[in-house]
Amino acid sequence: MKRIRITGRQYIAFLVIGFILLFFLFFSFKTEKTLTIQHQDTKTTYLEIKVQEGDSLTFYWMHSFEHIPWNEYYVLGKDNRLVLQKFEVAGFGAGIPENEGTVSVENGMVVMSDLNTVFNDIHWIHSQTALIAIMLKGTVIARGTDLPHREPLILKMKGSISLCPRFHSKQ
Repeated sequence: MKRIRITGRQYIAFLVIGFILLFFLFFSFKTEKTLTIQHQDTKTTYLEIKVQEGDSLTFYWMHSFEHIPWNEYYVLGKDNRLVLQKFEVAGFGAGIPENEGTVSVENGMVVMSDLNTVFNDIHWIHSQTALIAIMLKGTVIARGTDLPHREPLILKMKGSISLCPRFHSKQ
């Protein structure tokens, strides 16, 4: 039987490859995205939840003056962007774009779809009576009464790199 000799360089190469494989097995990197709602001025965080690209985000509003529903449907996009896919509103007037997307009427609501309008974040002066709820993938994550009344808020996505994501708890 012939004996195989391993040179010093080969031994080091095997060790390096082994360490690289172990590193990626146990210590891989993962980008984790979170959706936050914060006060625009004080930066107080009211909501922080893990999300994934492609998740659906829905705002349900009640117009403060006309008291008609206004619903906005977003998809969480690349580069921490929010993509408005469609909105529904019970009335059509000032502030509603007339020349974007596909317009239809469904169940008494004017529906504008195929919008694909990209936002970095959403700013608003919060009203506990105007915002009914914010939903993520069909689950309520905030109600109007959960957030401070008449305060400037911002909703945005953030991405961070996580080392060893397999050892982190899932939310």
